[in-house]
Amino acid sequence: MLIVKRIARKPSASFPEAMLGDKEVVAFYRFINHKRTTLDQLIKPHINASIERADACPLSNDIKN
Repeated sequence: MLIVKRIARKPSASFPEAMLGDKEVVAFYRFINHKRTTLDQLIKPHINASIERADACPLSNDIKN
């Protein structure tokens, strides 16, 4: 996905700074503001990946209980 690639390229940048040009900024905001786009959909893969990384760490397995 283009949005992910742009943000990953410069994660500390604002969204308009991360996109390449006005067309990408407009497309980004259309995607984010679409009625079927939810925060849960956007963040769920990140949460799942974080849980998998934490489960792989022996120390985190002791701490979470």
